[in-house]
Amino acid sequence: GLVVPFAAEMRQESAGPETLVYSITPAPNTPMGVYPVRVWTSEGISNLRLLLVTDVPVLVAKEPNGQYKSGRLDLEQAQRIDYPVVIAAGRLASDIDSFRFTATAGQRLVFETMNWRTGLTPEPMLRLWDSRARRLAEQHDTPGLHMDERLDFTFPETGDYFVELQAFRVAGWNNHTLLKIGPANYARAVFPLGGRRGEKLRFQIVDHDGNTTELNAQVPEEPWIDHWYL
Repeated sequence: GLVVPFAAEMRQESAGPETLVYSITPAPNTPMGVYPVRVWTSEGISNLRLLLVTDVPVLVAKEPNGQYKSGRLDLEQAQRIDYPVVIAAGRLASDIDSFRFTATAGQRLVFETMNWRTGLTPEPMLRLWDSRARRLAEQHDTPGLHMDERLDFTFPETGDYFVELQAFRVAGWNNHTLLKIGPANYARAVFPLGGRRGEKLRFQIVDHDGNTTELNAQVPEEPWIDHWYL
């Protein structure tokens, strides 16, 4: 069976000699975040894998949905999407995925990959294009996200736009990508950076516009917990 550290309704969809397919519905009060998951059998327990629990729809990318022709991205091949959404894409080699969406003038959207924090191997790069194939923005090596990327963009006019996801360092069974798209706030900085176990602290959090809020929280006392969510 499947072992997860939260309450959930789980249903086995299919089973084969090498593959099990499960449908997992987390309980409504499950905090968003990344959780460990394992498979337990009569022969023992599997290696750990990481599972993302989110509050937005998850869409599986359809191939083919991205390639270059004569040095330019083929916009006609891009997959149409709505947002907010988390896009799950799989690949067996270096690949390009492109997605088409509509934005209004002055609208601000955040594009963020969630590869490194969920144990996935590809190193992503994000590019944003308009309907005339003009590159509007590019993001690689986002500070503070290790091998993940975040592109924060305000659209100048109403129309169709395209986000391109390119992956490098692809290898192994964790060769997939996760891309979250939608309006979102995020922390640019947090102070203090930590504290003693069991200590109650007041954190100052700076958001994407430079606004500061304060949050009271207690550092976990359990010695095996090396991180927690505020």
